[in-house]
Amino acid sequence: MSTIVVRPVRPLRRSDLFATLAPLAAPALRLPAVPTVALERDGEDGLLTVEAPGLDAERDLAVEVAGTRLTVSGTRRETSGRTRREARFARSVELPEGVGADAVSARYEAGVLRVRVAGMFPAPAAPQRVRVAITSDVPQAGAEQPREEQAAA
Repeated sequence: MSTIVVRPVRPLRRSDLFATLAPLAAPALRLPAVPTVALERDGEDGLLTVEAPGLDAERDLAVEVAGTRLTVSGTRRETSGRTRREARFARSVELPEGVGADAVSARYEAGVLRVRVAGMFPAPAAPQRVRVAITSDVPQAGAEQPREEQAAA
C-alpha cells in the first residue's frame, strides 16, 4: 500500500510576495529606532535613563530644555557596504514650574545616558497649623462669660 501526499498550497508558496520582501525588511527590523527610557525618582531628583549603546554622545545625542519640557533626542546610524540607514528618536518629559536648564545635568557612560533633574520631585512641605482668630460678639459654646454678665444673669 502506498501513501500519496497532496500539498495543494505548495504552488502558491513559490509566488508568495512576502517571502521575497522579507529579506529586504530584515535589516530594518534589527535597528531599533526607540531606545529604552526610564524615569525614576532619586530623593527629590528625577533620573531619566536612556539605553543607547553604540551612539556617539557628542554627535548622536541631544538633551534640551525648552520652557518646562525636557527632550532627549538622538540619531542611530548604521552603515553596511553602500547602504546607510538612520533612525531618529525623541522622548520628552514635562518639568515642574521653577525647574529650568540649570537644574539638568547629563552623563553618557557605557552606552547609557543618565539625565539628572535636580528638584523634579520636591518634598511636600510639612503642614503648619494656622491659628483661627474669632471676631464674633456672640459668646462661644463652653466659653466662660465675663463676670459682669454672670452677675446680671
